[in-house]
Amino acid sequence: MCFVRNMDITYSPGLTMAIPIRNNTETEPSYSREIQAYKARILDETVRKNNAFEAVLKDAMSVAPTLDKEQVQTLLFTMRMQMNERLFRVVSGDKHDSDLVRPFQAFMKPNITGYLPEPSASKIRHEPQKNDDSSLKDNIDDIISNAAERFSVDPDLIRGVIKAESNFNRNSTSPKGAMGLMQLMPETARDLGVKDPYDSYENIMGGTRYLKGLLDRYDGNVDRALAAYNWGMGNVERNPGKLPRETRTYISRIKQYYFDAKA
Repeated sequence: MCFVRNMDITYSPGLTMAIPIRNNTETEPSYSREIQAYKARILDETVRKNNAFEAVLKDAMSVAPTLDKEQVQTLLFTMRMQMNERLFRVVSGDKHDSDLVRPFQAFMKPNITGYLPEPSASKIRHEPQKNDDSSLKDNIDDIISNAAERFSVDPDLIRGVIKAESNFNRNSTSPKGAMGLMQLMPETARDLGVKDPYDSYENIMGGTRYLKGLLDRYDGNVDRALAAYNWGMGNVERNPGKLPRETRTYISRIKQYYFDAKA
């Protein structure tokens, strides 16, 4: 005798045999368990990421400066635009940077913390040029003081970098394309939101913000920060013990300017 289990027997008119159709009740529990396990994994991963983000945010907020209403609005706007850009890239499948945020870069003011663009090619500068525009010195000192206060960077260190980079010549351009007082490379200037690298205010604010980011990255180690400013972060981190002679001279020159200013 043959027993048929877990099958529905259906009959079609005109046919003399039954066609068994297997019931899927046996497989349903396993599928359900897999779905539940997958949901649990996704939930655990989401919770883990949220906890990590919360920890980083709390750490950042513990040392963040007090922001006024305009700065908070700027920060929120910037975050929203960056999140929208990333969402756009995920939805569109685009793995490269899009131009979605480009029209709004003017609103993303570099006035909150230090910032480090992606490491780029070697940025070793040329020797400082002669500066014939001494009438701007007083105004530049005011800008340096403003930048030093905003980004918590010693103003004499900023002056040392400017002295070594351009000798206070706002129109200075290196053979490699570095521009202005703090000799910002085009890509770096763009990432910092500097629209006119030859504008003294924009250049010093952007350059100081970049310098602040380097100081934060290297835990306040001035020599490493200056080496990265001159030679590039990638080069310094790949070859920390092989600084070029020009970079070593660059660091020594800035430190001498710094100590002379403190004397």
